[in-house]
Amino acid sequence: MSDPLLRYNEVELWERLDVLVKIETYFDDDFWCARGIGEDIFTQGKTLDELYQNIKEAVSAHFGELDEPLTILS
Repeated sequence: MSDPLLRYNEVELWERLDVLVKIETYFDDDFWCARGIGEDIFTQGKTLDELYQNIKEAVSAHFGELDEPLTILS
């Protein structure tokens, strides 16, 4: 991958890297579960709200510090 800082006519431009993670969710009779498809991500929660927060935490932990805020599309 190229250096995120690009130079064009001596002007610094930042490359925006978008990360798209597809998540499968399901209920296993006790917890709501989510696993990343193609990524080593798994989390669970007792409620959908808890699962949503845990997905954000798990994706952030998997990819490390992201420059852009994490957005979950549902």
